[in-house]
Amino acid sequence: MKKLGLLLLFAIVLALACPKVFCAPIPFSAKADDGLVLKGALYLPDGAKEARPVVILLPMMANDRKSWGDFPKKLSTAGYAVLALDQRGHGESVWQGKQKKVFSKFTNSEFAKMVTDLDAVLAALPKQKKVDVTRVAIYGASIGANVALVYASAHPEVKAVALLSPGMDYKGITISDAAVSYDNRAALIVAAEKDGYSALSARKLADKMGAPAALKIYEGKEHGTRLFSEQKDFGQFLFDWTTANFPVTSQE
Repeated sequence: MKKLGLLLLFAIVLALACPKVFCAPIPFSAKADDGLVLKGALYLPDGAKEARPVVILLPMMANDRKSWGDFPKKLSTAGYAVLALDQRGHGESVWQGKQKKVFSKFTNSEFAKMVTDLDAVLAALPKQKKVDVTRVAIYGASIGANVALVYASAHPEVKAVALLSPGMDYKGITISDAAVSYDNRAALIVAAEKDGYSALSARKLADKMGAPAALKIYEGKEHGTRLFSEQKDFGQFLFDWTTANFPVTSQE
């Protein structure tokens, strides 16, 4: 009886920890063109019968997917598929066969592969039947923001981008041309005023992208995903922007 009681208690705790609309993330992996294995965590809304739009989250340099905190869970609870990715050279995305590849030793040409890595990611995602790769949003922080915009500019299946602390040039990944070719899709650009280079870049980017791009400048000096901890309203702001500009249900 005691053992049965412990099992029942465990089941109750598990049910409370894993509500009906959200459960633990699924380990994700994809192999890039050069053989490097990209790792991430895929969050899927529980109980969804149809494929859901996917939000891909790209961290800033020297950070991994955990830097997005609880935001992936928040989006998944709202009905989105969410992939929090470790970009190459970061977190678990460091193995090319038996060779370890670490971002601190990258040349600009290696950083540039972060963009084409997304081809491998989007090719692997359809293995999950609950993911609709015709409706994609990419959110990036710092260099992840540049990667997001450059990739999205050449891929119309990317319907929205959110760019946290972008720079006109991070490690050779430039965004001036991408800003023009992204066209009229939804875009959010966020930076902090005292994060000088990013604030300046954000304003230049907004001018180039025109009316469809929303610009938000916070006071302070926080950079990239540190906006979540330093600006208490930012997580809710980004969530609300997502539901308004990249809704779970297609409006086409």
